[in-house]
Amino acid sequence: MTSLIKYSVLLAFLAAAMAGCEAKKIDAWFVGEMTQLSSSAPRNDDWGVYDSLNNNIKLFAAGNETLSFQLVIDADELPLQDLTIRCSDLKTAFGDKIAADNFSVYKMLPVEIEKFPSWYLRLTDKPLQKAQVYDVLVPIALGVDNSFTVSANQRLALWFDVYVPRSAKAGDYSGKIDIAALGRQNFSAKISAEVYDFVLPDSRPIVALGGFGHRELFRELIQRDSKPFVPVRLDRTNPKVREGLILLRQMMKLAHRHRLDLFDKDIHPILKRDRQGKPVLGWEDYDQIITPYLDGTAFEDRIGAPAWPLPISEDWPKPRTYGGINSKRYTQTLEQITDDCVKHFSQLKDVSPTRQLFAWPYRGKIDNSGYARHSRLAGIIRKTAPEIQILTTLPAEAAKIWNLNPPKNFKNSADIHVLQGQWLNTAAVKIGSSQEWPFEGTWISPGKMPYLPSITTLSRPPDIRAIVWFAMKYRCNGIFLAEVLGWDGGNQTDANSAASLFYSGKIAGMQMVLPSVRLKRLRRGLQDANYLWLLQLRQREAIADSLLNALIRYGGLDAAGDNYHDARFDGWVKDPYAWEMARRILAEEVLAAVHPSENSKSRLVAQRVIWKQFNERTRSIRIEQIRTNVSRFKQRDPKAEEMLAVISLDLFNEYSHSTKLTARITSMPDGWKPLVDQSFIEDFPAGRKRILKLFIRGKNFESNSNAKMPVSIEVTTKHNLRKEFKVEVPLLQTSIVKNRPKIDGILDDWPMRPGNTAADFKLLGVRGTKDNGLAERQTKVFVTNDDKNLYFAFRCDEPNLSGIVARPTNIIQYDQLLACGEDLVEIVFNPGLKAKDASGLYHMVIKPNGVVLTERGIASNPPLGQVRVWPGSASIAIGRQGPCWIIELCVPLSAFGEASRERFWGINFARFSQQGLEPSNWAGAQRFYYSPDNLGTMLLNLPEK
Repeated sequence: MTSLIKYSVLLAFLAAAMAGCEAKKIDAWFVGEMTQLSSSAPRNDDWGVYDSLNNNIKLFAAGNETLSFQLVIDADELPLQDLTIRCSDLKTAFGDKIAADNFSVYKMLPVEIEKFPSWYLRLTDKPLQKAQVYDVLVPIALGVDNSFTVSANQRLALWFDVYVPRSAKAGDYSGKIDIAALGRQNFSAKISAEVYDFVLPDSRPIVALGGFGHRELFRELIQRDSKPFVPVRLDRTNPKVREGLILLRQMMKLAHRHRLDLFDKDIHPILKRDRQGKPVLGWEDYDQIITPYLDGTAFEDRIGAPAWPLPISEDWPKPRTYGGINSKRYTQTLEQITDDCVKHFSQLKDVSPTRQLFAWPYRGKIDNSGYARHSRLAGIIRKTAPEIQILTTLPAEAAKIWNLNPPKNFKNSADIHVLQGQWLNTAAVKIGSSQEWPFEGTWISPGKMPYLPSITTLSRPPDIRAIVWFAMKYRCNGIFLAEVLGWDGGNQTDANSAASLFYSGKIAGMQMVLPSVRLKRLRRGLQDANYLWLLQLRQREAIADSLLNALIRYGGLDAAGDNYHDARFDGWVKDPYAWEMARRILAEEVLAAVHPSENSKSRLVAQRVIWKQFNERTRSIRIEQIRTNVSRFKQRDPKAEEMLAVISLDLFNEYSHSTKLTARITSMPDGWKPLVDQSFIEDFPAGRKRILKLFIRGKNFESNSNAKMPVSIEVTTKHNLRKEFKVEVPLLQTSIVKNRPKIDGILDDWPMRPGNTAADFKLLGVRGTKDNGLAERQTKVFVTNDDKNLYFAFRCDEPNLSGIVARPTNIIQYDQLLACGEDLVEIVFNPGLKAKDASGLYHMVIKPNGVVLTERGIASNPPLGQVRVWPGSASIAIGRQGPCWIIELCVPLSAFGEASRERFWGINFARFSQQGLEPSNWAGAQRFYYSPDNLGTMLLNLPEK
């Protein structure tokens, strides 16, 4: 079959030549390491890396640095056969050389993305659709003996690492990449590499540690008798064990080359007992396996792992074997094992127990029982070996917000506090100062987005890089990844089950561990840390801080909005080009600090230009969210019903300096006018958020098709920033009906009145701020009333009615304050604008199968404020009409008590579409629905008595 394809391609080529046509060109293009590639991504001419006009790949690096780029080759209607790629040496005009064997090349394989967590629904700025994102990297050798075939209309993606040796002389290097295929014009691209006159140190200003379990490695890659082989103990005389240990070392070395040091969570010495019942530990296999990692002999650079856990945890020795964790026998056993461990490690050559070892006693879930277990285990270890640092991943602060109750003085039960993003209090980061305990203090770990970035396949390229910058900005001691494999329980090429940094080689039919693209981006961030560190060592902290503050704005607890669970979106810069500009600035500033004499006039001018471009991309006055409400404008004449609309702008100053800000309303409906001409923030500090309110008053209620009143606003600063934008004030008016609509799931009898239709639902999150922000699956809500009831009708667009998901329970699944996981609609009421927080709101959820949930407050997970029973007593009917599903609802006004006769109501209508993965709402709430400030306004017209 292969020969037949080649013959067909050759015939096509000959036919084209006979017709006087030239052979087709190979469609190849290049992008930098900060571009996310997928199997369907359109061609992207990355000007930061590839000059398409001059066909030139532009690179720069210091000595002892690895830089990366990506090559994409797209086949047309004919396959590409015998595709070969060659890279030349990189040379200077003076004969200096970076040999081609410093290139490492990987074939990129895609992972399937078809499920999306709620944080991604909020943070993505693109339509959600299934995609194949390149993340698996398979090492390959280039040359004639390793050619490729790219099927018709398919894509080949390659990742290139270029290591610049520490011995490379500074200068401008050039080389080329040649691409050839059967019957095609050859493609060549020039490579230009600028090597700076300094070397990145091997020292780790930010230590990155990752844990794994060797059992998982064996289970996936080692077989015996066609079954997964998981040894009970690592007996090195067993051939299968040796086979697995070779893979373990390959992974350890792979991680170390990327400045990530791993440790095995499962390995421990053999535990036996002597005749008196005293524990006796067998260390021979253990020492032979781990000592090369501790003393560095396993690695090319001979730098040992900076830290390794004592082989002690709640799972070893197992408490149940000794009467439970609180038993005297277990206490004695753990004391003896701890003492034996410390004494043994003290005897190992080139190993320092106080500087390299730590205890991680409790490794389970973060819950209230975990505090007690950690405290118990840590207390025994502290008493027995006070010189050993103790690590915990349990938060000591802000825990009550997540229904956690750490004991008093829990912070003193550990020395290394590893905090996920949602737990990080940046104002209370503990910086270790002891020479003997270098890792004491605060470490960070990816957690819930967007408090800190994640490392999942859904992460954007800057996200993983930004983790390191967060650690540098807040002076954390390291980055801790509790699990870097995560291979159990799912298809490794499914992005939703693989948050790991490594893949099993079985994906590519290979007996090895494969790196991910995300591992490469973590290395990029760790190399950035060395640049920042060099600046700090050269007394250029102000420059380092300026870059850190520009790219990293806030994180951890500082990311909280209206409440702790309402996380703000833009804690770090997502623009890939800004990150690449920052690296160029770092390189230039380090060079200027190391070699001041090389600061030529032209170089200084170039530096000022790139600083200016960088600031333009990263610094502005950002509008985080806009909220509105309408109430009665109080006047002396109670019969003169005039309305007051309040527009609140949540602003953040990204500049490095304070400024004065002015806002004014430039257009509004006829009959409305501003209370004051302008509103001010006299002193807007750098890196802070402020709320600015604008007020307009009017009598006329302008009806339109979506029950939203358009207003235009202009914001200016004394530094010549000027922004204009439009705001829609959601303002709904009910109409009084004499003949109540029949609640039957059919909309034919609904009375249409001016202003009683809530429409143009906007997406929650970043998507709601792009273009018009409208959901693809739109919703309309019709509202009317009589003297006793409110009537609502939802008309929900759904092109695939058979795909509606609705569970037959009254349980609502919440993920970070978003009701999701099935199709549903919500109504949030604030009658009379009386509620001060979520506890005072009335909440109703209706599913398309007729299930209704009513409550006071929001029973999310965790709940918002006090949650009480609210017997809404609603009558409901479900229907379908065309490509829509319908909900009709009758809610008695009496259900709202005394507030039922109020004229002004806060209200919002929201919907979650499971098939479209679209959370949308009428009032335009941008982060979450359940705050009185995030509601629209409804004017309730009641019959006169």
